[in-house]
Amino acid sequence: RENTLPVSQSTVTTVQARSVLDCALTCLSTNCTSFSFDDQQDTCDIGNITVSNVATSPLTNMYISCNANDGFKLLIKGSVIACVYLSNNQVDYISARENCKAMSSHLLTVKTLDKLQMLQDNYRSIKQIWIGLNDIEVENVFRWEDDNSVCDTTCRPMVFESGRY
Repeated sequence: RENTLPVSQSTVTTVQARSVLDCALTCLSTNCTSFSFDDQQDTCDIGNITVSNVATSPLTNMYISCNANDGFKLLIKGSVIACVYLSNNQVDYISARENCKAMSSHLLTVKTLDKLQMLQDNYRSIKQIWIGLNDIEVENVFRWEDDNSVCDTTCRPMVFESGRY
């Protein structure tokens, strides 16, 4: 059975590995944020996931780093995985984006209903949260922070309240 993890942009390198431990050590030595090990092929995919779809089989497990010591929290809902940091500081969009960059991350992108639902389920009491979507470059052309793709008219109703874009 094949599962798909919604991971939107990643840089992945495949190397030979004898075990999942060997794969993990390779990941640590290259400062990667994720890896998967295929024990049938003895291959290790190491990379830096920023959230296109990564296929896994029952023989492959995906391991993702999320540094809880720095205040990040790993959220999982079904097949959706996100490493999230929630700041209590009330800042404007640009400041929020820059704060994320300073932590080698980016504002959360919610390109699927599952990911949006995960965000809502975990932070229901918070009235306003900056997400990684803006129209700074061109008015009314909304682009995602992680890969600069456009949020078209079909995605807008999912993200915005009626009439708020």
